[in-house]
Amino acid sequence: VYLLGQVAGYAVLKEDRSIRFPFEGYSDIRETACHLYTDLGALEAFPLLVTILRQDPDPTMKAVAVGCLTRLQSDPDRSAEELLERLCTQDAERGPDDRLALETVAALETYAHYHGALTAAGIRTLLAVSRGPYTPAVRARARDVIRNLSNPDSEKE
Repeated sequence: VYLLGQVAGYAVLKEDRSIRFPFEGYSDIRETACHLYTDLGALEAFPLLVTILRQDPDPTMKAVAVGCLTRLQSDPDRSAEELLERLCTQDAERGPDDRLALETVAALETYAHYHGALTAAGIRTLLAVSRGPYTPAVRARARDVIRNLSNPDSEKE
């Protein structure tokens, strides 16, 4: 499990460079390691995923980390919602990444389900994605989640 965490977080973990394989640019290997680490480490993976979101230069790994946070179905201290808001704001300024936006919408939908509601940061993020520079499908998905959160009975129809 430790090695999977080291591979997944290779670009952001500086404490152990004994792994000599050049993982920079190998998003597919790091993505697989991140998924496995999340599956095996459960909530122990949360700090690494947050570190990847904050520091990893690879946009693919940021989207993977958001997806893995969704799979954890938990945001223990509710800090991920604020981090996702910052990421989406930076993403829109840098140039939109539809995968990151879709993963963020899915994460927020999951958090709302498990926590009963979103924080203000989560709601602002959904609104920003629904109005942002993303493809129509991404914006529509964000609007669907907003609609479902504002009217939970609409999911049953």
